Amino acid sequence: MKHSRMSKIYNSKIFWMILSLLASLVLWAYISNQDTTSISKQLTGIQVQFSGEDLLREERNLAISDVDTTSVNVWIRGSRRAIGALDGSQVVAVIDVSKITQAGDMSWSYTIKYPAGTDTGSITTISRSPEIIGFTVSALSSKSVEVAGSFAGSLAEGYSAEDPTFEPSTVTVTGSEAALTKIAGAKVVFGKDKTDVKESFSVDTGYTLVDADGNPVSTTGLTFSTELIKATLPIMEVKELPLSVTLIDGGGATANNCTVSIEPQTIKVAGDSKVLDAMNKLVIGTVDLSDFSASYEDTFPIMLDDDLQNVTGEVSALVKIVIVGLTTKTFDVTNISCANVAAGCSAAVETETISVTMRGTEAALDALTAGNIRAVADLSNYSDTTGTVMPTAKIAVDGVSGVGAIGSYKVTVTLSKG
Repeated sequence: MKHSRMSKIYNSKIFWMILSLLASLVLWAYISNQDTTSISKQLTGIQVQFSGEDLLREERNLAISDVDTTSVNVWIRGSRRAIGALDGSQVVAVIDVSKITQAGDMSWSYTIKYPAGTDTGSITTISRSPEIIGFTVSALSSKSVEVAGSFAGSLAEGYSAEDPTFEPSTVTVTGSEAALTKIAGAKVVFGKDKTDVKESFSVDTGYTLVDADGNPVSTTGLTFSTELIKATLPIMEVKELPLSVTLIDGGGATANNCTVSIEPQTIKVAGDSKVLDAMNKLVIGTVDLSDFSASYEDTFPIMLDDDLQNVTGEVSALVKIVIVGLTTKTFDVTNISCANVAAGCSAAVETETISVTMRGTEAALDALTAGNIRAVADLSNYSDTTGTVMPTAKIAVDGVSGVGAIGSYKVTVTLSKG
């Protein structure tokens, strides 16, 4: 069975075709390797390198700048075996600057360096373009430039980014004075792969040296205090919050008796999501309902905590309040007394009558008489005082609910010892 399968393989035309092709390839490779036929060839894009540049920098405080070109083209002749497979990426144009001892403008030739194992003895240079490379050697110097940049990704809806920060904020560049003159800053662009960003993040990234117009400048012959910059993008959630005021019940009125309008009704606020998630409104002030009878209007500043930002930009809001379903009535109150009189002191009320405006429903006010109303002056702040004082009197109501005094009332009291 095995012998039969092998016979079929050996008798197959495809088998012998493949074997013939392999043999041809091997023979071609052998002949090409041994081929001494002379050919010409152009090598393009050969990179220029400076040998001894480190020595120039470290021992003589000199640097290379303003190189005429970074690549050259060379026509060569040689055996097919030696140069047939060569291209410009495999060779370099070397300029030896190790013997330079002072600054100046230079125009030097270069040497073509071939890969290890190349039969350079059989290679002849026909022409080179350019023949000479110009460059400048100048004193080594340092310059600090600011780091700036931008976020190139996208933010999720409802989130806002603050200005990015960079650490370090400056980069020290060392090189020739001529090269440093062109450098105005270090530009960072980061986050190109970031989409729908919802939280702050940092990334270590490279940077580009730029001139005053933002155009990239060459870094040839330059060294840097750092290769990477830590770029951080602070992210804040943006939330629209309704504005509100706190109402203090008084004068027979509660929040249920009020219609409140605020302009603007809402503002957009940016901040940490943990802070904003706990907020469903922004309270801009407090209004005591006993301070007015029927309507109220005032402007309140919109104040935010330090960890929040006002995205909308509105700095104040107009608050209007109207009392609904209540009315007022004035009573002459004669029941005036004092409370919290200091030990060893006596208090004589000089005020005989005060006119007190009461607010409530019509039914409650109809049931109210002056006899139900008391004015009590609190003397707790006058424990060491003698003479005539004018404390604020608190208005109390007995026997009728749902009514209250509007405004502030003072009475005259004479204090004496004994």
